[in-house]
Amino acid sequence: SYDHLVEAARKSVFQLVDETGWKIGGRSAWLWVFADEHATLYRIRKSRGHEVVVEVLGDDYQGVLVSDCFLAYDPLNFRKSKCSSHLLKRCSEIEQSKCRGAVRFSRRVAALIRRAMALKRRRGGLGDHGYAVLRGKAHAELDRLLAGTYTDPDNARLAKLLRKHRDSVLGFLDHDFVDATNNLAEREVRPAVIARKLSAGNRTEEGAETHAVLASVF
Repeated sequence: SYDHLVEAARKSVFQLVDETGWKIGGRSAWLWVFADEHATLYRIRKSRGHEVVVEVLGDDYQGVLVSDCFLAYDPLNFRKSKCSSHLLKRCSEIEQSKCRGAVRFSRRVAALIRRAMALKRRRGGLGDHGYAVLRGKAHAELDRLLAGTYTDPDNARLAKLLRKHRDSVLGFLDHDFVDATNNLAEREVRPAVIARKLSAGNRTEEGAETHAVLASVF
């Protein structure tokens, strides 16, 4: 049954991915979550690197990978969409720590992301041409924001991050059925976090494998 879940994930239109700390025999490990509207797949490994994603989805995955901006996802040559919730949180943190002109960039980025998310929710009520025009305007506005020069260090780091992930910041607008966030994966992490608090992880690698299989099937 677990193998069938893996096969289905490899053929899925999109996968939302997240990871959280784990323990195997008292040593650091990671519990990975792969989720879509059909199923949730857990895998526990000692690595937090991109090779775990390749192990699960294969190196020729054709769907869209929805994740945060963690470095482990950078080497993957998949189509990607970055979680808007994480980006909004970062914008909010910058805005709260700044004043006057230093808040403008993060506010404008957050406003753009919110409008893009609202556009995605309206997708079903818009024709293809109308949606394409509005999507193009959102992308053009992002390009204008990223073309600026920002002297404030926090704003400069945010701009650098957005430029690095330019093709996936608004990726959810470019792919039907892809959500703007990876909230589903984050929700599916929560039962694992509860289990971790109760058990402190697994004693052996065999136990970790059993845990991942049973949690996925359940």
